[in-house]
Amino acid sequence: MVAIAKKLLTFEEFLTWDDGSGRSFELVKGVAMPLSEPTAKHEDMVEELCRLLIDHCQLLKLPYVPRQGKQVRLAAVPGEPQSSRKADIVVFAKEEWDRMRRSSAPAAAYIPPPLVIEVVSTNWRDDYRIKLNEYETLGISEYWIVDYAGLGVCSILALLSSRQSRLIP
Repeated sequence: MVAIAKKLLTFEEFLTWDDGSGRSFELVKGVAMPLSEPTAKHEDMVEELCRLLIDHCQLLKLPYVPRQGKQVRLAAVPGEPQSSRKADIVVFAKEEWDRMRRSSAPAAAYIPPPLVIEVVSTNWRDDYRIKLNEYETLGISEYWIVDYAGLGVCSILALLSSRQSRLIP
């Protein structure tokens, strides 16, 4: 399913765009693409993890602000359509969060945040392969994958095991 837009959206236009459906979207090469709705377990995990990170940062007076469900603008070639990811948790540098608080624009990661966390769901391949590459290319220094159900790990271990068995005589 693709959301219909009359023209390709920039990241800034996308942040204020609303199709009226109440669904969440990511920007893919200028086109708003709907996201699958998360399960209750997924949402609980994200909420609990974000709460723990907020408490940890406040307790230790760390200069970070964890937030759920924020868009992260991805690297783009100049002149090419822009893309973004809606990360489960984005940990912003406090100065960047303070700058966003003074702005009337929607809160989003315009510059690479120090940490992005994705909680694995049925699209685990995206988390382990595609997002890892996108976030690394963007220059995000830490990317955590929380795979509480072992969705991706089991598949990756099975793949590695099958490859290894072919290499051993």
